[in-house]
Amino acid sequence: MLQVAVEEQMTTAQRAALDSSSVAAAAARRQLVNEQRLQARREAIAEALERLAQGQTLAAGPHWLGRTPDGLRRQKHRYQRVAEVLRERLAANAQRRACDRKPEDKVLVSPSDPESVLSRDKLNVFRPLYSVQLLRDLDSPLIFSYDVLRQNNDNGVLGPMAERMTDNVGRKPAQLLVDSGYVSLQHLEFCEQAGITLYGPCQENDFSLENGKKPQSNQHTELPKSAFRWLAQERTYQCPEGHRLRFTQQQTQRRADYTVTLDIFTCPAEHCLNCPRQTACTRTPRKGRSVSRMQNEELLDALRARMQTAEAKQLYRLRSRTVELNYADFKEHRGLRRFHARSRPRATTEIGLLVLTHNLLCVESHRRQPRAPPPKTGIPQTLSIA
Repeated sequence: MLQVAVEEQMTTAQRAALDSSSVAAAAARRQLVNEQRLQARREAIAEALERLAQGQTLAAGPHWLGRTPDGLRRQKHRYQRVAEVLRERLAANAQRRACDRKPEDKVLVSPSDPESVLSRDKLNVFRPLYSVQLLRDLDSPLIFSYDVLRQNNDNGVLGPMAERMTDNVGRKPAQLLVDSGYVSLQHLEFCEQAGITLYGPCQENDFSLENGKKPQSNQHTELPKSAFRWLAQERTYQCPEGHRLRFTQQQTQRRADYTVTLDIFTCPAEHCLNCPRQTACTRTPRKGRSVSRMQNEELLDALRARMQTAEAKQLYRLRSRTVELNYADFKEHRGLRRFHARSRPRATTEIGLLVLTHNLLCVESHRRQPRAPPPKTGIPQTLSIA
């Protein structure tokens, strides 16, 4: 259908907007289980199956327990999958830093839809969710690609969505509008290689300034990194007082799904000890203020400069008028407040049917529009006499 739309010149597929929205899974938010409760349920299911195999009748059990042999067997198979997902989450939790690690009894899973991620929705309700991704055209109502993910963030999403658009349309967008959740070095490096010009706010969302939020800064200081000027030719930073920082070390840092290399620059201690901004800049002036810089951070600097231009600001306004309207339409008019089937494959099928219906209606509406008459050539028509 998208190829038909391109052939009928509905769009050039050059400009697009990418956004995500959380949709509640078809699972109860009050029936989440941890490892201990999951083990107790699996034991109850095994005990009930053993009683039925011996010809005994089942006594009144908990409300979640099946009442027939087929129902119990289906529960046993599903709870095996629940146990696999819970083991994965426990292993991922164990790899986190100690300050970010949850107690093991707080690592939960939904027994009715174990693939769904547990997070807070737009109404701040903690429940099983899926993340719906849409890549929408800026010059027409068409949706180029979609996906349903088991995560509550936008890490590592931009590349696969652009590749899906290539499969559907035959090309990647030349310009792509995103929100701050997609702005990462990983996505910028992909756009650089793919020839995509990315537009999106760095380190803040669309409402940060309106809500009076302070600019991002180190948790131990009031003076943010943005106050330090990067000297590209000298490959170092200059502090607000005009002092040069020195390169001290290089280290790697693990992000959500990739690793970045950081160069650490430190201001000499003699400058920090006598600096009038010492209180706002660093809590350890004897060691000097340190600033880190990622490799290829020039891509982030270029994005910040690009977003300050009048052309970029005018273009970025189209994002709220396009892809965000699709989510409003799906949720308000198509009933997508909550998925109607369990598991990610079925949720993906539901989104696929909505997207297909949307694109079909767009193409049909385009075909019904009156066509402009062909321009006059100015050459008089000759009459043939029979």
